Amino acid sequence: MATVNKSERKQLVGTSIVRDTIVVFARKDTGEEFARIDVDAMSAEMQLQCMLYGVKQVVSDIVSTADGLEAKIDGMKAAVASIGSGTWPRRASAPVSTDKAVETLMKALGETREQVMARLGMAG
Repeated sequence: MATVNKSERKQLVGTSIVRDTIVVFARKDTGEEFARIDVDAMSAEMQLQCMLYGVKQVVSDIVSTADGLEAKIDGMKAAVASIGSGTWPRRASAPVSTDKAVETLMKALGETREQVMARLGMAG
């Protein structure tokens, strides 16, 4: 069986939280639930392990797209400070480039970059 990466898994399997403490896992194609876990039913030790893993995971996720060690460290510091203040940390938005879309439109329409940008109402 081929390895499924995270993006592919998210298209195949959904997770949801119900009644504040139950995590449900279901197939996206059929909606069939195949697993659930009630966090309240876990032992205190298992709850602690899940919390520790979750903190480690969210701090790492926040900097997954950061470039370079210093940017990762700065992002992790900010995420830890955010959690410490009671606010869920958010990943910084990556800059969005329209270059590929504009190039595709230029080829499809047979127009220059300036013409396409004008058509889109964007400064070029």
